[in-house]
Amino acid sequence: MKYVHVDDLEEGMVLSSDLAGPGGRVMLQKGAVIKEKYLRSLKVWGISGVYVESDEEEEENTTSSFSGLPDDQVEAIYAFLSLRGEKNVPQGCPLVKELFRIVAERMAQEAVSSGGIFCEELPLPERPPVYLPRKENLTVEGLLRNPQKLFSLPDIYFKIKQVLESPKSSAAHIAEVVEKDTSLSAKLLQIVNSALYGFPSRIDTIARAVTIIGSRELASLSLAVSVTDLFKGIPKAFVDMRSFWEHSVATGVFARVLADKIGAKKDEDRLFVGGVLHDIGRIFLFRHAPAEMADAMVLALQKKIPLLEAEHEEMGFSHALVGGKLLEQWKIPKALWDPVRYHHLPDKAEDEIMASVLHVADFMANTLSLGSGGSWFLPPLSEKAWNILKLEASEVEHIVLQGERQLKEVIQVFLKVPEA
Repeated sequence: MKYVHVDDLEEGMVLSSDLAGPGGRVMLQKGAVIKEKYLRSLKVWGISGVYVESDEEEEENTTSSFSGLPDDQVEAIYAFLSLRGEKNVPQGCPLVKELFRIVAERMAQEAVSSGGIFCEELPLPERPPVYLPRKENLTVEGLLRNPQKLFSLPDIYFKIKQVLESPKSSAAHIAEVVEKDTSLSAKLLQIVNSALYGFPSRIDTIARAVTIIGSRELASLSLAVSVTDLFKGIPKAFVDMRSFWEHSVATGVFARVLADKIGAKKDEDRLFVGGVLHDIGRIFLFRHAPAEMADAMVLALQKKIPLLEAEHEEMGFSHALVGGKLLEQWKIPKALWDPVRYHHLPDKAEDEIMASVLHVADFMANTLSLGSGGSWFLPPLSEKAWNILKLEASEVEHIVLQGERQLKEVIQVFLKVPEA
C-alpha cells in the first residue's frame, strides 16, 4: 500500500481502501481500478490523494529512507526525537510512533544528502534580553483588567458580527461589509480558492464565497486573518513571528483535516480558526509579561520541559488560559474560545471532542517542526484525546501529507503580515 497524490494517479492503479467523498459517502470501494473518468471526478470532489496497492516487487525496491545511514546515526535521530518528547509524551502511543517515524525518515534523508552524518545539538539556554522587573502578584485577571493594554480586534470583525446578528441579514449583506475591506477580501478569496477547500472551480467574489461556505464560516475566517495584523513588535528573542504564525496555521490546517477524518465537517472552519488562535495567549504574555516569559523560556531549556510547564512554574498559569480568557473578553463565541482555553487539557473542555482535535493538531504541528510557538520541547500529549478521535495509525501519514499540502498555499496569506 502506498499514498499517491491525485496528480500522480494513473489508470490501472487499484484502491487499497474505500474512498470517501464530500459528506463522508463512499464514492469508490476498496479494490476499484482507477479509470480516466475517476481521475476527473477525484479533482471535482476535492480529493488530494488516495492509497493504492503496490506489488511485492515495487515494495522490495522501495528502500528505507534510512538506507545509507549508519545504525548509530539512526539511533541518534531517535534519541534526539525522544529527548524532545521526554516529558509527558507517551512514546508507545500509535500517533507518536508514526510521527516519530515520519520525522526520523525525513531527518535521515537530510543526513544522507549532506554526507551521511546526523548532528543536532540542544540549543543553549539564553535568556531573552529583557531587563524589566517581574510583576508582583501576577494574575490573569490583572493582565486582562486594563482595556488599554488589550489588543483590539479590527472594526471589520465587529461589523460582520453585527450583520450576522441581525434577523434581516443575508449573504449579500455579509459580502457587502467584507468587500469594503479590500485587503481582507483578497486574503479570504485566496484561502477559499486554496487546497484547504479544494473547490473544482475558482470563486471570484466574496458573495459567492459566502454562498458556498456560509456566512458564519466566512466570519470566522475573517477573524483568523484579521488577528494576525494585531501582534507586531514582539522581539525575535522570544519568537520569530513568521515561525509563530506558520505553527499556528499548521495547527489550524491539521485540525481541519482531522475534523474531516472523524466526520465533523460542520466544525472544520471553527477548528481551523481555533488552531490559528490557539497560542494567542502566549503572544499576549510576550508583550505584557516579558520578564516572566523570559524566565520561563530559560527554565524550560534548563529543566528540559515544555514551555507550557515552565509557564505554570513561573506564573501559576499558562498561555492557554490567557488565550481563552482573552477571546472570551473579546466576546468571541464559547464554541471557539473553549477549545482554545483547553487545548492542552481537552478532557476539561465543554466539547471534549473539539478540544481533542485541537490538542492532537497542535502536537502534530510541534512534532513535525512546522514553525514554532516558542517551545523547543514537545507539549504533553493526552493519549485519551487521540483515542477519542478513533483514528488508525495507518491514517497518520495521509493526514500529514494532506495537511502539509494545504499548508503550503494557505500559509502564504498569513506570512504577508508585517513582522514588526
